[in-house]
Order: sequence, then structure tokens, then C-alpha cells
Amino acid sequence: MHFHRFLCIVGFTTTTTTCSSTFVKGFATTTSTSLLVSPLLISQIASASSQKYTTSSSTVMSSSTGTNDENAKEETTHTTRDFNKNKENDRESSLGLGTKSWRSLIDVSIARSRKIRGSNYVQLATVTTGTGEPRCRTVVFRGFQNLPRDHPLTASSYCNDLSCIMKMCTDKRSQKVQQEQLSAELVWWFPKSNEQYRVRGTLLYVGGGGDFPQHDDDDDDAVLQAARKELWGNLSDAARESFLETAVPGAPITEKHCDGAAKNIPNGGRDPETGKPVPPPDNFLLLLLFPHYVDYLNLKENYRQIDEASSDESIESKKKVWSFQQVNA
Repeated sequence: MHFHRFLCIVGFTTTTTTCSSTFVKGFATTTSTSLLVSPLLISQIASASSQKYTTSSSTVMSSSTGTNDENAKEETTHTTRDFNKNKENDRESSLGLGTKSWRSLIDVSIARSRKIRGSNYVQLATVTTGTGEPRCRTVVFRGFQNLPRDHPLTASSYCNDLSCIMKMCTDKRSQKVQQEQLSAELVWWFPKSNEQYRVRGTLLYVGGGGDFPQHDDDDDDAVLQAARKELWGNLSDAARESFLETAVPGAPITEKHCDGAAKNIPNGGRDPETGKPVPPPDNFLLLLLFPHYVDYLNLKENYRQIDEASSDESIESKKKVWSFQQVNA
């Protein structure tokens, strides 16, 4: 006779009982017997059953959670996309693109790049007189030149109450001064912000002992001469010494180089007694660019605008009025 051992489990408690041809938890019994069920065995079976239930429940919950996660992920993607779009719009708005003239925009560009060495180096392009050959060189931008409101050149030098006159300096003896026309274009690239300004305008030389009568009596113009003297004083000592050199820039070297003392160049271009800068020589020129057309490009924002100045015929002083429009980048 074969005996089948089985357990009768009710509420996971132990008992001694007799069963016949009964299904208990899926086990069939065909023989009547009486067994003492071990509490430890019942505990193990209960634990396994509990784990199976927990696993099944976890699977259902996991499936439900997965669906929720997918929905949440999709919502997050849309939210992030909208946030980035709003962020781009906010950034473009904060830069003032589409609402500010080039003169206001360039102030921001200069401020952002102020700590970068060489950020004030610009390229100045001209053409030669007669042949029309192009010439380009790097010069140092030294700020915007302010003029009094009653100055004859003020009418063409302001944009939104900000001076547009771009200030530089040069040597009268250089070829670019002697052989080139006054129409010029300045290119300024800002690597930190990926911005470019192409400034087209007319050059004005201040100094030179009357060799450049572009502006009536510019050598007698106290305002322009004061600006020239101020720039001379702001130059580095080495820069002042270069203008006091007797050697002509670009000319062949005919004598060996010697130190400044042998050439009677005051150290640093300063008076040895007072320590102040000596008067500027005639060959030191204040170079001013009067813009009338600016092409601004922002590669980060894929934005470009054109600013143009035109004479306001309704105003007796012929004041320049600036306007701008966005164009394809």
C-alpha cells in the first residue's frame, strides 16, 4: 500500500487531522492517515507562497510603473523642449536682438570680452588711391570718441545718444596714411560670443601739422586736439617711444638698431624731470572712423542685422538718423 503524505493548512496554522481523497493546495490524497505536521515545514511553505505572491504583485506593479514612467518621460521631454525654446527666446530677448541698434549691441560684446587679451584688436581695410588695391592691417580700438553737442561733427557721430566715432591712432609716415583713400571698413570679431561687426565709414586724421585738411581747421579744433593729446598720454611707454623713432615705418633699414638713449628718445616718451609724457610729435595721428553702415552677425543665435545712417532732411543740421532691420544670416 502506498501512502501519500499531505498537509492540511488552514490560515498557515499547524494541526493533526485525517483527510480522504481531498485536494489541499493542489495535492490529492487517496489514503487516510494521521500526521503531525512540523511547524518549521509549514513556515517554509508559507514563506515560499508569500514570495510567489509578492513576485506576482511586483510584476504587475512594475508593469504599471513602467507605463507611468513612459508617460512621465514623454511629458518631461515635451516640458524640456518647451523650456529650452522659452530659454532661447529669453536669451535672445536679453541680448536685445531685434530691438537694439549695433551701437547698443557692441557695448555688450565689448563688456563680455574685456578680460580677453587682444579683444580690442580690429582689422581696418582700405584701398589705395589711383590703383584701388586693397590694404588691410590690425589696429587697436581705443574707445568711442565723444564730442560736444555743438561740435560741427556731432550731427554725424551719434546713435541713440551714444557716440559712434571709433577711435584709433596711426603714424603719418606709414604708407596707409600717404597712399590710401578715406573710405574704410573695420571688422571686429568677438570669439567668446561668436559675434562679428563690419563697420563701414569715413576716416578722419587729426594731427600731422595741417597735412590732412579733411575737416575745416581741424588742427585748430581745440576739441579734436585735446582728444589727440589725451590719447597720446594714455599710450603705453613703448608705444610712445615708437612714434618718437626717427626711422620711417616700412622703409628699408639703413643703420644698425641702437637703444633709445643713443637716439635721444626720452625713456617711455616721458619728460625726465616731471615724468609726464612729452608733447606728441607731428607724425602721431588720432585716427577716427565715422560709421554710416554696420553689418552685425551673431553665429550663436543665427541672427544678422543691418544698421544704416541717413541724413534727416527735416533737420537743419543734417543730423544722421540710424535705422536697422533683420536680414537672413
